[in-house]
Amino acid sequence: MFRYVKYENGQRRVVTVPRWAIALGVVAAMLVGFLMLILAAGVALVAIPAVAIAALVAAWFGRGRRAPVQAPSDPDIIDAEYRIVERHERDTDR
Repeated sequence: MFRYVKYENGQRRVVTVPRWAIALGVVAAMLVGFLMLILAAGVALVAIPAVAIAALVAAWFGRGRRAPVQAPSDPDIIDAEYRIVERHERDTDR
């Protein structure tokens, strides 16, 4: 028997739990964990091939649509766009 002290409304009470109840709780917890492991493995068996097939299809259909990468001719040049904001444009934005 497992005994522990339980406090209810400020009063102390000793509660006893039989060994078979503790063993049953441990077995139930282990079974729930095992079932969750089985469920995760089943989802993985379905999801991994589906994601792999989707990646292959995406790679196959997206093969010819890539834009060519152009390296800058001079690495010291920074390419940027700019525009001049006039004073009257800046004052009306406030």
